[in-house]
Amino acid sequence: PTRNKSCSKGRRLIFIHAITKDGPLCQIDPTTGRPVDNIEWNKDTPHADDKTVTDDLLLTAENIWLASSHTGDYHDNMDGELFNKWVVNKLMPTFKRLYPGKKMVLVMDNAPYHHVRGIGSLSGLNKGKIIGLMKEKGVDYILLPLTDERKELLKDDHEYVIENEYIRLPFDEEGFCKTKRKFNALTTPTVDELKVGFVMWLREHKPDVLRCKIEKFIEDDGGTVLWTPPYCPDLQPIELFWAAGKNNVALNYYHGRSCKET
Repeated sequence: PTRNKSCSKGRRLIFIHAITKDGPLCQIDPTTGRPVDNIEWNKDTPHADDKTVTDDLLLTAENIWLASSHTGDYHDNMDGELFNKWVVNKLMPTFKRLYPGKKMVLVMDNAPYHHVRGIGSLSGLNKGKIIGLMKEKGVDYILLPLTDERKELLKDDHEYVIENEYIRLPFDEEGFCKTKRKFNALTTPTVDELKVGFVMWLREHKPDVLRCKIEKFIEDDGGTVLWTPPYCPDLQPIELFWAAGKNNVALNYYHGRSCKET
């Protein structure tokens, strides 16, 4: 018989979940055999539940909300803060209660919101913003590459410390802002030199700032993160999980049926 199917794709929902070899990371309702959920609905709209999993709540790592973007790319509806909150409030406490004493080995792909660090990307920043970040992190010196030009300028100047083909300069907010064309090429870094020098200083003095927040949180709790290569969904078993779920939704959605019913 002909089914009353709509040509519309309907409303877009965003899910975050995790699976283990036993299936979705959650309790199973013994009366129905189905995974439990804490989804809160306002009529036909689900709302993300960001409450931390505790003993008096159903154990599930699932979270769900209505997409706010219509581009067709679910990544538009995700960010690092939301993902970090899910890991801390949902994923870890659910795992610890369902698998007490076990070590978590979390397999993740390289989505940008998985890699939020204590300091964001420097690639698009100008000198002023980089110098502002350097002040914020307490940078007191910077190493600049000892280029041929700088070597020539250093012939008659023994004021500066040389370290392994780098010249060490005290942090100078005003001097670093200058342009190389108008001022001293010896002590005025280019924007790219500032970026590299800043990262070198952080690696030496504040390495945690450069670490992925999720990776640090998991490892500090005794777990491990395994990163899969880009564009390799076959290495992500949860992709099969999502494929089955999406196909099931498509089969059970038809014109006139609500989002919640589906």
